[in-house]
Amino acid sequence: IRKDNSQKPAYVELKKKIKEEWMTSLSLVTDPRGNLEFTGFAGEYEISCLGETKEISLKRTPKENYQEMVMG
Repeated sequence: IRKDNSQKPAYVELKKKIKEEWMTSLSLVTDPRGNLEFTGFAGEYEISCLGETKEISLKRTPKENYQEMVMG
């Protein structure tokens, strides 16, 4: 961003990458047992189900990423 608060082209492109490519936003349906799986980038996520929201954190290594959550 320039001193006059106008956006430089690199800022616009980075914002576009973050908001349109790197941000995960999706709707999923559970299997018959009520389970679901998803793959995402490492980072923080908010999971919402039946009006309830919980936060999870995905790590860089797959072995650390299994998380069990009960909602609803």
